[in-house]
Amino acid sequence: MGNRIFEIENYKVSVHLFSKSMNPTVIYLIGEETEKLLPLVEDLDTVLVSLEGVDWERDLTPWEAPAAFKGQADFSGKADEFLRVITDKIIPEAEKGLTVPNNRRAIAGYSLGGLFALYAVLSSTEFSAAGSVSGSLWYDGWVGYVEKKSMADRDLRVYLSYGDKEERSRNPRMARVGEWTRKTSELLAEDGLEVFFEINEGNHFFEIPERIAKAIRWISEGN
Repeated sequence: MGNRIFEIENYKVSVHLFSKSMNPTVIYLIGEETEKLLPLVEDLDTVLVSLEGVDWERDLTPWEAPAAFKGQADFSGKADEFLRVITDKIIPEAEKGLTVPNNRRAIAGYSLGGLFALYAVLSSTEFSAAGSVSGSLWYDGWVGYVEKKSMADRDLRVYLSYGDKEERSRNPRMARVGEWTRKTSELLAEDGLEVFFEINEGNHFFEIPERIAKAIRWISEGN
């Protein structure tokens, strides 16, 4: 395994080279317990690029929305700006020395990172697959966005999951995560996307690295 670390606009980017061929899948991961994750995916023919230093409420939200909890900052909806940094600056630097066609590039994340990953694959042509792991698909306006977004002309693969106890949240917005994740799966499948949807055991904070590894494995082995 090789490793390279650099910084761009205060984001720490770690490139983990597990690739065993000249044509690996490159997966961009919104950083979440990366060190615990690496041993779970090191057997894959993959280049894993983890991004840390992310402002979750700002960088990972597609539009403005009220805070999830009282006393927290509102979501400022700057995902498009963060996505431009990834596509214009991080991808060229991370993939130096590699030849990566768009159909071998994916993005994945957990929680709000999962929301962002799915938003990124639906709004950018840079990625061909996304892993939304326990993604915050309860986010205000999300289902309406997917309903209006036609992806019938694109060849995309999407992994979706959530924990079976996440719907029990006392927060009424977060409690709709199961319903809205299932609805997202249905809408994307109707548009012709390849969708894999599963429900994991536990609440939002249970076995996070293992859940992310499932998504990365599905993306990598499917390509």
